[in-house]
Amino acid sequence: MSRRPDAATVLLALLERIPDAHQVERLLEAENLRHVLNQCGQSDADIRAALKTKMPGELLLGLLEGGRTGDELLALLPPPGPSKSAAAVARVQAVLPRPSAVAASVSSLNKAGGIGALVAVIVPAMILSGFFPLWNVGSPGLWYGIATGGAALGGALFAWGRHPAWLGAFCAALAAPGALFVMQWWTADRETIWNVEIAAACGAGALPGIILYNVLARRAR
Repeated sequence: MSRRPDAATVLLALLERIPDAHQVERLLEAENLRHVLNQCGQSDADIRAALKTKMPGELLLGLLEGGRTGDELLALLPPPGPSKSAAAVARVQAVLPRPSAVAASVSSLNKAGGIGALVAVIVPAMILSGFFPLWNVGSPGLWYGIATGGAALGGALFAWGRHPAWLGAFCAALAAPGALFVMQWWTADRETIWNVEIAAACGAGALPGIILYNVLARRAR
């Protein structure tokens, strides 16, 4: 009775016929080896019976000793599916929120309009809050009008080409006075004001207009 070869002997014999260790590893993967053996005429029952007395490497080695080449066996493999990492990325992307209607297809003109609307609100807010004493001219109503008109123009440009321009203008005109009002209320009778407080107060005041734009923009698509 012949002695069964050990795993190292079988592996060395495989590498003599298929020098690329990666290719040997691919062929020895359970599903790949089963597929190759099936393609070579062995049924699943034959494979199960053979594995009772032989190692998987011996089954592969038997094909090579029977006249098959490594390239022929590799050609029998099914196309590789997505890697585990690619599959994991695909699962994550499937549950991530898609870009909102507001964020989709933003052009340079849209970006310029958004920045313009922001500047049109922030600068009057800083003037009304006393950040620029030398510019402290005109009535609050004048600065409210400037902020509202500038924000409306910027909002129209922000929506241009993606949503109705009137929608951007209307929501920005609604957000601007709200931002200035909250800014004035928050900084009233304050001697020291942090820069971040201006952004936070303006953002809070403009929030109703921003939310309204998002809601109506989704419906307008």
